[in-house]
Amino acid sequence: MKFLIDENVPKRIMKILRDKGYNITRVQSSAFNHDILKIANRENRIIITADSDFIYSIPKEYKSVKRIVFTSLKPDWKNAINF
Repeated sequence: MKFLIDENVPKRIMKILRDKGYNITRVQSSAFNHDILKIANRENRIIITADSDFIYSIPKEYKSVKRIVFTSLKPDWKNAINF
């Protein structure tokens, strides 16, 4: 699996996923949502973000991009992430 980590996701989540062997890319802090969607679509990545805008207002051409949106962290993410 390949993930695209938004800037608002704690770095420890990225580290946990990388330690589990997943292909991880983090977006630049200046990236707009539309740019993040384009990258994820082009590279076939799943977006992980804490930005609730990814639930709403997604342009039609990116409706098929996979997204994981969370708004809070569980205390034990290391054990919660099992793909």
